[in-house]
Amino acid sequence: MDTKLYLLILLAALIALVIAVFQYLYKQKDRSNIHIGLAFLRFLSVFLLLLLLINPTIESQKLELIKPKLALAVDNSSSIKVLENDRQVNAIVQKLSDDPELKEKFAIELFSFDEEINRLDSLSFSVNKTNIINSLRSLDNLYDTSDAIVLLTDGNQTLGSDYSFYKTKPSTYPVAVGDTIPQNDLKISKLNVNRYSFLNNTFPVEVFINYSGNTPVSTNLTISDGTRTIYRRTLSLDQEKNSERVIFNITADRVGAINYRASVSPISSEINRINNRTNFIVEIIDEQSKIALISDITHPDLGMIKRSIETNKQRKVELLTPDKATNLKEYQLVILYQPSGMFRSVFQQLQDGMTNYFIISGMQTDWNFLNRVQEDFIKNTINQSEQYQASRNTAYASFVIDAFDFESLPPLDSKFGTINFKTAHETILFQNINNIQTEKPLLATFSKNNRRGAILLGEGIWKWRAYSYTNGKSFFEFDRFINKLIQYLSIKKKLNRLDLDYEPIVYQNDIVTINATYFDTNYIVDTRASLNLTLRNTATDEVKTFPFRLSGQSYISSISDLESGDYAFTVSVEGQSTKRSGSFTVLDYNIEQQFTFANMNALRSLANNSNGKFYHTSGFDSLLEDLKNDTRYKPIQRSTLKQQAFIDWKWLLGLAALFLSLEWFIRKYHGKI
Repeated sequence: MDTKLYLLILLAALIALVIAVFQYLYKQKDRSNIHIGLAFLRFLSVFLLLLLLINPTIESQKLELIKPKLALAVDNSSSIKVLENDRQVNAIVQKLSDDPELKEKFAIELFSFDEEINRLDSLSFSVNKTNIINSLRSLDNLYDTSDAIVLLTDGNQTLGSDYSFYKTKPSTYPVAVGDTIPQNDLKISKLNVNRYSFLNNTFPVEVFINYSGNTPVSTNLTISDGTRTIYRRTLSLDQEKNSERVIFNITADRVGAINYRASVSPISSEINRINNRTNFIVEIIDEQSKIALISDITHPDLGMIKRSIETNKQRKVELLTPDKATNLKEYQLVILYQPSGMFRSVFQQLQDGMTNYFIISGMQTDWNFLNRVQEDFIKNTINQSEQYQASRNTAYASFVIDAFDFESLPPLDSKFGTINFKTAHETILFQNINNIQTEKPLLATFSKNNRRGAILLGEGIWKWRAYSYTNGKSFFEFDRFINKLIQYLSIKKKLNRLDLDYEPIVYQNDIVTINATYFDTNYIVDTRASLNLTLRNTATDEVKTFPFRLSGQSYISSISDLESGDYAFTVSVEGQSTKRSGSFTVLDYNIEQQFTFANMNALRSLANNSNGKFYHTSGFDSLLEDLKNDTRYKPIQRSTLKQQAFIDWKWLLGLAALFLSLEWFIRKYHGKI
C-alpha cells in the first residue's frame, strides 16, 4: 500500500476514536468500565465500516516450486497382447509411477492411447486401432520444452500419418515393446477381390504372401468357403524369395454373400499365426440392374453418369439415342438427358410401362416439348442462361443422404425460369444464386401412382464429380450419393413406412451403423416414434436389443465390438406393428494382429527428431537413470503476487455488525437506552 492509503486508514481510526469518545466518554461524569467497553465496541464497528469504504488492497507474495512434467503414454492396442507383452508393459508402468526419486524430480502424469489418447485408468490391450501421431500431437499441445514424454509402444500404427518425422516440443523417449529382431513368420499381407460377381461367372482373387526368416520353408495356400476347399497351391519361400503373388479364379456357383477364407499353413517356429489367415466376402447376384441413358446430344455429363453409376457392379448403364430406345420395359430406370422433340416415343413408352425416370435438363432442353409431354411439372423459361449452385435440404427424408459438401460444388448451367410441380415432390438440393439460398429446387424427386421420378435442373454435373476427386482424392462420396439416388429411383414397389440403410459387410471392431427412416400413414417423415433394434447372432442365437437415436430426419443405431460372424436384425417401432428385417456379416480381420515385432526404425527416428533417446523395454532401467541424472530437468521457483481487497472480505462486514449488535445489547441490559 502507498502512503496515501496509510494516511486514510489513520484518519479512519481517528474518526472512529473521536466518535466513540464523544458518545461514551466526553462529559461523562459517572464514567465506568461499561462506558469504556461500549466506547471500544463503537470504535471497532465504525473503524471497520470506514475501512471497508476506503477498501485498501493487501499484497502477498507466494513462492512455489514447479516440477518439470513427465508424461508416460502407454500403447493400449491389442498388438501388445497378441505377442504376450502385456504383463511386461504393466510392470514397467508400475515401476515408473512408483519410483520415489523420479516422483521427487518430476510431476508424473499417465496416459493410455489407441485410436485416441486418454488419462490412464486401466489397460485392456483390446482396441484394434492405433493412432500414434494423434497421441503425439495431443501431448505436444499439453507440454512444453522443459517437460519430457516417455512413449511405451511397439511402434506399429494402423491410423494416421507417419509419426517418425514428427518433432515434439518436449523431449520424447520411445521405449520399444516386443522383439527387436523379426521372427520367422508367414503372413497374408494383402488380398484383392471384387465385392460383387454374377452367378455362374468367375471372379479373380489376388493374394500376396510374405515370409520373414532365414531358412527355406514350404507352405500351402488354401481357399475355402466354409464347407469345402475350392483352391489349393503349394508355395516355396526363402530369404531371397520372401514374397509370392498368387492370382486365381473362383466360380460363383450360388447366390448370396459368400464368406471365403484364405489361409497359409504355419511353420513350426512361427509365433504369430493369426496373420496366416484372412476372410473375404463376395456377394453373388443372379442378375444385373439395367439403366438406360438416352440423349440425342454429346456431352461430358453422359460419360460421367455412366462411370459413376457403374461403380456399383450390380448396375449396367446403356447409352442410347431416342430412335434406338425401342424396348424400355427391360430397364429398371430410364435417364433422359436434355429431352427434345425427338423423345416423343420415349415418353410414350414410359407412360405405357409406368417406368421410373430421371430427367437432367440444361441449356439444350426443349422446355416447350417437355411441358406438354408429361404431367408431373412445368417450367416457364426465357432465352437467358443462369448458373445455379447447390444447397442441401437437411429435411429430405426419402432416403438417407450422407454428409457431402454440396455448397462448395461448381455451379450448373440452365435456362432461367421457375419450375412448378403438379405432383407431390421432395427437394434434395435447393438453388443457390449468387451465394443466396432460395427455396427453389435444383434436384428433386417425386412420385405418383407407384411411379418414381426425379429432375435435375442443370447441366455440367461432370464438374461435381471432378471437384469431389480434387477435394477428397476419391470419387467415393459423390458416387455413393449418385448410387443412392439411382437405387431409390430404380425401385418400383409399394412404399415402406420404414426404410433401412446399412452396410451388409463390415470388418471386426468396425462400428456397425444402421440408419432408419420412419413415415406416418401419409408417408410423411415421423420423428416422434421410438425405434428399437433386435440383433441376433445366427451362430450362437444370442439376442441383444439396442435403441435408435434421432439424428435430423432419420434414426441411427451404432453397434461396436461385435465378434465375427453372421447377424440378423429386426427394426421395430414401439406401439406399432411396423417392422423391417435385414442381415449383415462381420469379417474376422484385425490389423493389429498382423504385426510380429516392434517398429524400431520409426521409433528411433522419432527420438532423434524430438531431442530424445531410443530405448527397449530390456533397457528401461537405463531410461530411469538417465531421467534422474539429466540436468535439463530442474524445478522452477515461481513467485506469485496476490492482491486482496478488503471489500472481498465479507466477514469484516459481519464483524462490524456483530460489534454494533453487542453494543446495543449491553446498553439495553444496563438501561442505557
